[in-house]
Amino acid sequence: MEEGTRKPDSADEHGSFDDFVREYRRPLASFMVKRGASMDEANDLVQETMMKLMRYRDQSADVWRILLYRIAINAFNDHLRRRRTDPVHGAVAMDDIELPSHDLSHEHRIAVERELQLVRRGVAALPKRCRQVYLLNRIDGLSYSQIARHCGISVKAVEKSMTRALGLLREHVQRDSPQGKEKP
Repeated sequence: MEEGTRKPDSADEHGSFDDFVREYRRPLASFMVKRGASMDEANDLVQETMMKLMRYRDQSADVWRILLYRIAINAFNDHLRRRRTDPVHGAVAMDDIELPSHDLSHEHRIAVERELQLVRRGVAALPKRCRQVYLLNRIDGLSYSQIARHCGISVKAVEKSMTRALGLLREHVQRDSPQGKEKP
């Protein structure tokens, strides 16, 4: 080859980076589609690849060609990883689905609050030792043996206090609840 007909290597002599992008955009999109991307995904991946390739625009066109497919493969692999971990991928539009509400209705919230107040009053009305044992177990999460050590009593005494507390609470709730009052 003569000096004047030799293919230039540098970006300035070869043409602009924009010309390179225009030339390789379609082949790169086809490459992505052949690997399993949809056309929209392929176009997004081509765009991402070209944006990353811009960092090397001061290099020669040969370097661009080498980097182009390496960047594209990495972008495609990242896309696959995101697709596998993204719980929304392939989801149906939410406008098409009517989801049930997990919020409690106003009436249900009021009923729960009333029950909670009833239990609080019942706990407050327990004898001191029963209340202490009940709260240490149910609120603080202590085992019977831990409660026994804490209170300086036997495990058997903890069991008896807990049994008594539960029985008294059951009676209180049945006696004072609106459902309990309705029963004859």
